[in-house]
Amino acid sequence: MRQSPPKFSLGFGVIVAIALFWGMLAFYLTLAFGSPLAEQTVPKWYLIVACILEQGAFLGAAWLCLRNWRYPQLVSDRRIWLFLGLGASLYCIGNFCFFYWEVVLERSPEVTLGDPFYVVAYPLLLTGMLFAVSSRGLYLKAWQWVVIAIVTGIAIALAWLVTHPPSPTLSFVGLMKANTKSYEIASVGTAFLAVAKPPTWVVAVEKSLEPLLGILSLIYLINDALLLVIAAMLLMNYWGGRFSQTWTLIALAALLLYIADIYFAYVVAHGDYTTNSILDMFWTFSAIFLGLGSAWEYDLSVNPRRR
Repeated sequence: MRQSPPKFSLGFGVIVAIALFWGMLAFYLTLAFGSPLAEQTVPKWYLIVACILEQGAFLGAAWLCLRNWRYPQLVSDRRIWLFLGLGASLYCIGNFCFFYWEVVLERSPEVTLGDPFYVVAYPLLLTGMLFAVSSRGLYLKAWQWVVIAIVTGIAIALAWLVTHPPSPTLSFVGLMKANTKSYEIASVGTAFLAVAKPPTWVVAVEKSLEPLLGILSLIYLINDALLLVIAAMLLMNYWGGRFSQTWTLIALAALLLYIADIYFAYVVAHGDYTTNSILDMFWTFSAIFLGLGSAWEYDLSVNPRRR
C-alpha cells in the first residue's frame, strides 16, 4: 500500500513561489545595496538581511533534502538526499561561524571555526552526487566523455590560477586584510555589532587551526574541482531522461557553488573581496536550486502521473 505524504508538507508550486521570491529579493538587494561605490558604505541592516537570505536558502534546501530521505517511496536512492541534506546543514553552520567572525567580531583571520564545517560539508555533497550517478549507472556516449574531459581540464586550470596569483596575498580560505577596502566597508557598516575584545576561545580556535591553513586550502581546491566534474557527469548521465529535471537542477546548484567558491578564492587572493557582494548571491542561488531539485524529486514521488 502506498504511503501518503506528510500532512504539513509544502506543495511544489508553493516551494517554487517561495524560491522565486527569495531569489529575486536576494538579487535586488545585492544590486541595490551590496555593491557600494567609492567612499560609500554598506547599510547596517543589509549585512544582516543578506546573511538571513543565504542561511534561509541553505536551511530550506537541507530540510527539503531530508524530507526526501524520510519519504520511503521516493523514486530515487534516499541516501542521495541524506548526504545532500547533511552537507547543506553543515555548510549552513559554517556560514554562521563565518558571519560571526567577519561581521560581529570584525576579525580577518585566515581560518575560522567555519572551515571545519565547510571541509566536512563538501565530501557529503559530493557523496550524495556520486550516489546519484551510481544509482543509474554511468552510461555516457563518446561526445559526453569529451565534455567531461574538457570540464576536468578547466577545473584543473582554474585551480592552478587560483593557487598561483600574480602577487603573494591571502590564501583561498583567508579573509581580507584589515586595510583592504572590503573590510573597511564591513567594519563601518556593522559597528553596532562589534565586540571590543574577542572571546578567548575565538583566539584559541584561530591559533589551533592556523597550522592547517595549507592543508585546508588544498582540500578546498580539490573539492571544488571534484564538484565541477561530478556535476558535469551527473548532467551528462541523466541527459534527456525521465528524471533529468531533478538532476539538472542539482547540477546547476553544484555549478553555482563552484563558481562562487572559485571566484571567492580569486578575489580574496587579489584583495578585492567585498562582504555580501554580488559574489555572495551565487551561494544563495546554489542553495535555491538545490532546494528546487529536491522539491521536484519529491513531487514526482508523491504524484506518479507526472513521471
